[in-house]
Amino acid sequence: MAGTTRKGYTIEDFARDHNITPEENAQAVARLRRDIRLYELREARKENGLTQAQLAERMGVNQKRVSAIENNGGTHAMVDTLRKYMEALGGRLDVIGTLPDGRQVKLG
Repeated sequence: MAGTTRKGYTIEDFARDHNITPEENAQAVARLRRDIRLYELREARKENGLTQAQLAERMGVNQKRVSAIENNGGTHAMVDTLRKYMEALGGRLDVIGTLPDGRQVKLG
């Protein structure tokens, strides 16, 4: 049934039919969320009319560092570097932790 949809066919049905484990699904969701965040970072820079080089100059880093942040999500970036990125765009970085009960704590 490639290319067609079945009424009532759920994502759970798809996962079962394709032997996708809950762990694999969670990993895919995490990757998608990361990719969305990366897209939003790049779009914020572009909406501010800045090239990577211009943003890097404002941050006091090289263009390669900006590229790494935008392409690797800052996964390994220090909070200070991400803060500089946001401040160079005229914004601010809010770091929020979420506790097991769902409460959120602003960390920085």
